[in-house]
Amino acid sequence: MRILCIIMASGEGKRFGGNKLLASFRGASLFQNILQVTAPLFQGSPEDRLVVTRHMEIASWCRGQGVRVLLHDLPDRNQAIRMGLTALNCLEQNGTSGRNAADPSGCSGRNAPAGCLFCLSDQPLITEKSLRRMMEAFEKSPDRIIRLVSQEHAGSPVLFPAALFPELAALPPRTGGKEVIHRHPDLVTEVQALFPGELEDVDTPEDLQRLEKAEIPEDLRLPEEAAEEPMHIIGGLNNSMTWDSAEQSDLRFTIPELRFTLAVRTAAILIYEGRVLMQRTIGKNEYYLPGGHVQPLENTEETMIRELREELHSEMEIVNFAGIGELFFPWEGRTIQQLCFYYRVRVLTEKAAPGIPAEGSFSG
Repeated sequence: MRILCIIMASGEGKRFGGNKLLASFRGASLFQNILQVTAPLFQGSPEDRLVVTRHMEIASWCRGQGVRVLLHDLPDRNQAIRMGLTALNCLEQNGTSGRNAADPSGCSGRNAPAGCLFCLSDQPLITEKSLRRMMEAFEKSPDRIIRLVSQEHAGSPVLFPAALFPELAALPPRTGGKEVIHRHPDLVTEVQALFPGELEDVDTPEDLQRLEKAEIPEDLRLPEEAAEEPMHIIGGLNNSMTWDSAEQSDLRFTIPELRFTLAVRTAAILIYEGRVLMQRTIGKNEYYLPGGHVQPLENTEETMIRELREELHSEMEIVNFAGIGELFFPWEGRTIQQLCFYYRVRVLTEKAAPGIPAEGSFSG
């Protein structure tokens, strides 16, 4: 029986104060636990496991590890669910199957998926054995909704049968799979989690600290060989150059004993009505061109457009490459050697981009 898996990794972490999925948890990033525990379940069919995320850092790491990933910029969970199901080619389109000659893994035929397991990325204590019990229960009753529960608390993960894929794809805005569960309470089969803390999620830094202290029973722990590569890399000269997800996966390499960091950045030259756009960090006196650090597996042009979209909420296009600057400057007790790629850019509208005044200053 073929079961798909969609891992939801698009949370913004508003209560956490930042991208909680990149926060450190027991030597790796928070979101990596769900990848580690699902890997053995889909070892023979890795293409059936999909990470859906709006975070470039997570997408870049997944690509580097050979994990299938879908990067999006949509605001609502219902949209992310539909995109995930579409990417796995398991929705009917125009009255026919989503299957086509180029991709034999579609919705119909002998290899059609029977269901899809939806997992969250902020439940660091979830175990592989509990997920396996859910899949075993589904194989016995493939028309049921299989939901993991802990004592009296029910939540995610949830395994939906293929018959409900259309309802999942048609969810109204700002809703998730719970809406479909509420419509079909008679179809729900509950599977008890093997460890009481499995359904606990991380919303705040305090949650993260509390769950990091929790002890998973030894018989439920993931074997060392099953773990994915942590989202931090140690290597380089004499193992002394480090790159760490604490810097949001930017290309910044540090040699601690030299108090030295090598960074790769992009910067935009935006000239509008005779004025050049500059930026200054609040509380600092230095002015510089807007832009940001390159991330792993991201080319500098992609960085340029992404950073301008994030910081200015405006769509730009690159006019031409203007050059590379090599800069040395002090920063927080270190010496930074920065390689900066400069691009001439322009807004995609005839008038100034929304939120960017033609004169004066503004907060980005």
